[in-house]
Amino acid sequence: MKYVVYNNSTGEIVRTYRKICGESGELIPAEQSDILSDLPLGLTEEDVSILPMQLDSFERGKIYRVDLETQQIVSEDR
Repeated sequence: MKYVVYNNSTGEIVRTYRKICGESGELIPAEQSDILSDLPLGLTEEDVSILPMQLDSFERGKIYRVDLETQQIVSEDR
């Protein structure tokens, strides 16, 4: 499974995470501690939230963020 980690205050996506089974190459569910490991400098677990990814991939030329009201990933043209 793929996950988006985003800033609770701004909706800015700070990282994505996916866990892959080494034998099959399939995406598998991850623990919260794995997803939140190695956060960008200055952010704590209290500053961010996790959202399972609904898009297969991000398109080039677009900026993505999480709409804080709907908890959905939204995009804008650059």
